[in-house]
Amino acid sequence: AKTVAAIHAAIERQKIQRTVLLITHRVAAARRCDSILVLEKGRVIEAGGHDELIEQGGVYALFAQEQQMEEDLAAVSLRSLAEAPAEAVTA
Repeated sequence: AKTVAAIHAAIERQKIQRTVLLITHRVAAARRCDSILVLEKGRVIEAGGHDELIEQGGVYALFAQEQQMEEDLAAVSLRSLAEAPAEAVTA
């Protein structure tokens, strides 16, 4: 409940300052932001830009690496399906 209240308060402050606030679990979306806050149990544990947080090697960097691995695996799986003979795909 405290986290939800804090998020709502932050959104209200940002509306006044005309700053965009994005809450996401996808690194691809966060990468385009000027400033990223990583929260754990409602507390900020890391703050900075995408490149800065990647360089620090903390939670954000690990999460980004994990998501990249998932994307790479999905791409390999799709490529394998595309390259498979038609009879193998329908079997």
